Amino acid sequence: MTVTTQLKELLWKSYGTTEHPAEWDGYVYGGGKISQRFWEYLIAIDMLGLTKDSVLIDIGGGSPVTGLSIFPQLIAKAGIKLVVVDQDFGLLENGVLENVTLEYGIADHETLTRLIKKYKPTHISSISVLEHATEVQQKGIFQAIEDVFKGKKAVFTFEFHETTCHFDQQLTTKTLSNCVSLLKRYYLSRIERSPLNCVNALDDMTRRWYPLAVQFEKSSL
Repeated sequence: MTVTTQLKELLWKSYGTTEHPAEWDGYVYGGGKISQRFWEYLIAIDMLGLTKDSVLIDIGGGSPVTGLSIFPQLIAKAGIKLVVVDQDFGLLENGVLENVTLEYGIADHETLTRLIKKYKPTHISSISVLEHATEVQQKGIFQAIEDVFKGKKAVFTFEFHETTCHFDQQLTTKTLSNCVSLLKRYYLSRIERSPLNCVNALDDMTRRWYPLAVQFEKSSL
């Protein structure tokens, strides 16, 4: 069994159970296992293509409720070496698996540059985080990847609308382009749109935003 298959099975088994509060299980925004949030985890697993020797930095995977969100929890259970960077890890500060390292802080350019140099990750992930970061932080993440990342893939999911920012720093075509255009050594190798709308983005059944997933790979040119 590949790591990707293992993670997909773990996701299906774990998602929506009492182990994971509604903040993460999709029942608040998305309707459980058939939801946009489930899709974000599923597509991220598929895009990353992790192996047993992978080293993953996960941006924003902490949770004040569960310590870690379900995504890094699954990665950890699969035995992958994992570094999670966030500001709040709740009650799991002293209760993570030995293959998990918690790094406190905001994943801006300075912090992410330091962590990439320190841990030399093969992969970077960010699940539904970019839309809550400031524009400076968004650009800083991609600039850090361009400056020092030497790994295989970087995968992001985020909530998106083509023209209008509906909340926080939700990505639009313009702001997303401003971020990803910083990448020269990495290229966009895959982009997917969720087949399931964000339930909290429906207003009188009119879609206001939806999730995207993007995958970047190291260029050989």
